[in-house]
This record gives sequence, structure tokens and C-alpha cells, in this order.
Amino acid sequence: MSSANLIRAQSATTDSAGRFCILNLPPGKYTVEVEAAAGFARFVRANVEVNLSKTSFVAIQVEPAGTTGEVMVSATSGSAIDTNSNTSGTNVSTEQFSNFTTQRTVQSIYTIAPSVTRSGLREPSGRDRDPSVAGSSGLENGYILDGINTTDPVFGGAGANLPFEFIQEVEIKTGAFGAEYGLATGGIFNVLTKSGGNSYVYSSLTGNYEGFYRNDTGLALPNLTSAFDLQSLLANNYGRLPNDRPHQLKFDGSYRTPWKLLVSGSFRAQSGIPFNALIPHPINGDNEGFDVPRGTAINPLTGRDRTPTTYNLDLGAYYPIKFGESRQLRIQVDWFNVTNTQRAIRQDETLRINSGIPGANAIQFPNPFYGQGTIFQYPSSLRLGIKFQF
Repeated sequence: MSSANLIRAQSATTDSAGRFCILNLPPGKYTVEVEAAAGFARFVRANVEVNLSKTSFVAIQVEPAGTTGEVMVSATSGSAIDTNSNTSGTNVSTEQFSNFTTQRTVQSIYTIAPSVTRSGLREPSGRDRDPSVAGSSGLENGYILDGINTTDPVFGGAGANLPFEFIQEVEIKTGAFGAEYGLATGGIFNVLTKSGGNSYVYSSLTGNYEGFYRNDTGLALPNLTSAFDLQSLLANNYGRLPNDRPHQLKFDGSYRTPWKLLVSGSFRAQSGIPFNALIPHPINGDNEGFDVPRGTAINPLTGRDRTPTTYNLDLGAYYPIKFGESRQLRIQVDWFNVTNTQRAIRQDETLRINSGIPGANAIQFPNPFYGQGTIFQYPSSLRLGIKFQF
């Protein structure tokens, strides 16, 4: 069984009745292959959907070798009915809710399920929160994020409201869920976030507004910006945004040796972010304008219009020692930033600053630290761990 969600393919051997089981698969679409053996042809089924907390069934029918050679079947949309569970509810994948016309938060996805409606509770920003399930109040639900209960321990509401670009799948249980989901008389909202995989991404991010937070000036108040208050602030405002990285490469892998030692590696490489020449405004203060179009300034110390390209290699290994059936000692070592690369990931973009003289803010002074690195990659480090399970 293979998928883009797996670092490596998973395999299993059928029992005497022809049944097989593969556990702990992340949600997504998989390709199931049965190798040719014992006079039967190879079988391939693509787009087999695996959902959160669900059991997916795959019916395999092999043909005698030499009749068809290879059988390829493409599964239909949606997973098969799970006959092992009587829990009512809905699973919504990222392929589905990305095309829905809703607010761009995970809370807005919850009301997709039957019997789930708005409770009337709202966040300070005005967005809906804590829906009602089958008539229960909005504070009677349970919320799980990546396997961790995030329900507010005091008031019972949701502890997080993520943008749905972060979400891989949402499972909504509305009735007949198991005893392990305690302390909830409404519904259970189980959210799984996306995880990384081996990939290369080419992208471009341009515009004149970067979203909730301003990364260039460090303004950490959501949606609070002065960029459009004055006409004089709009000059050179359009261009490459702070998180524009044209090239991003990710690679993860692991290998278990015959003597049970597991080794793993993680490699990351990405382009630097655009460099700016920020100038002050007489009214709004420092770093409120751009001397040249956003993202096109040349760093006088490096001669480039971006921070340096960064790369990072991490290695790890662990060895399990079993004591009986249920006890295990695990010895683990991790080596972070193997090459000890410490390039600048942020640079000082303040070209000039206000004088600070009362009544003379139009006077500007050059910043002597312009172009110097302010944040760097962490240096190489080792971590040794011992874990005992019982």
C-alpha cells in the first residue's frame, strides 16, 4: 500500500481466509497492490480513501495469470461503509471543504454534518463558534486536535479555531460514539492537521497586503494595519510579500535495519525571503513605508534582494530493547543541523529612522545596522533520550 502521505510503502500478508489488515494509516488516498504470485496476475486499485477513525474495506479479486495480465481498478469517491461501527456523523476531507463556500476556519466546517447547527455563540471577531449538536448547547461538545483534547477545561468550548488551510480532515461524531470520548453530551469534533512529506514546491507570493499579521514590521495584532490609512503610505506597497519563497524542498526518510535499529533523516532547503528598504513616516513612525517597490531592495552587504538560501539536515536513530510482552526501553539520539549552517534567516530592513526630535520627525537618520542579520539558524546540537514504556 502506497500513498503520498507515507514515507515508505506499507505491506501485509493475508491470512488463510485471504484477509489482511494495515493499521495506523494517516487519512488520504492510497494505492493498493497485490503482487503476482501462485499463478495469479498482479492487481492494482487506486484512489482507495482512508478516513479518520474509520475502517476502510478493499475488495480484491485476482485473475489467473495469462488471462488479463494486470487488473487496475479506480475506487469511487468516498470510502466504503464502515460496518463495524454504529457511530453517526460525517468525515470531511481537505479535497471537499476547500471547495465549499464557508468562512475560512475549522469552526465553519462543523455545521456541514447533519444535525449540527449554529448555537449562537460567537468569537469577539464575530465568527461563529461552538455549534449545537442535536439540540445540545454549544458548550457540551468535545474537541480533539491531532489526538489531544483541546476542550476548554473551564467553560467547555473549543480551545482552537484554525484556518482550514492547516486541516487534513475533520471527523464529526454526532451520536453513539464510544466511552473513550467522555465529558461530552453534544458531539465530538476530531481534527487532524496536515503533515509534511517529500516534496518540491515552486511558488510566488505577491500583493500589497499580507494578511492578519505584518511580518515586515513585526506587528502582532491581527488585522491591525495602518498601510491604507494615508495615500502617502501606498507608495511602493505592491510587490513580493515577506513569505515569498520561490523554491522549497522537503525530504524525509527512515530505514529499519535487520537488528531493529531505526535510522531516520530529514532535509529541508528553501529560498530566502525578499529584502526591503523600510523608511519612516512623519506621522505613523518608523518602518511604515518602502523606499523602493516592496521586495526589490538590494542588501548593501550581500548584493542580493533576498536573505540567503537555507538548508538543514537532521539525523536520528533509536534502538528498542524489549522486556517481556508490554515493556520496552528505547534509546534514542538526535543530531540537529548536522552541517552547523548558521545563515541569516532575517535581516535588518530599516533603511532610515525618524530623528525622534519633537516637532522634527521629518528629519531622518540612516540606520547603521541596515542589512545585517538579526535571526540566524540554530547551531548544531545533539539530544540523547531514554524512554521506558510499560
